[in-house]
Amino acid sequence: MVPMEHMMDEFTERMIDHAHNPRNLGSIADPHGVGRAGSDCGDWVQVALRLDERRRISECRFTAYGCGSAVASASVLTEMAHGKTIGEAARITTEDVITHLGGLPEHKTHCSQMSHSAFIAAEESAQQRDPVELA
Repeated sequence: MVPMEHMMDEFTERMIDHAHNPRNLGSIADPHGVGRAGSDCGDWVQVALRLDERRRISECRFTAYGCGSAVASASVLTEMAHGKTIGEAARITTEDVITHLGGLPEHKTHCSQMSHSAFIAAEESAQQRDPVELA
């Protein structure tokens, strides 16, 4: 196990907070969109979305199997997306997630890319839903 003081050298307090206290962790019953992405290391993230009648993201949740960086990236991304339209949320980049976390070590940036890929897949899935179904 890595001592906490060594982790603090590599990870920001915000990243550690989101890893230990993830926001929006869990699933959504009958989501409008679901997307999943994985990485070569075996980690994966799944994102689920519900849209309101104005096609704004009213709920955005994730499940994950992976390291703290993967969990923290998904946690931040779901917070950033909540309340936005799909178009607005689609403009969130992996760099935005990394910046919001206060940075990630270079060897962990793939975690934000994985979360972003799962999120984009969920958005694409939601966009294919009939707007009448969303009401």
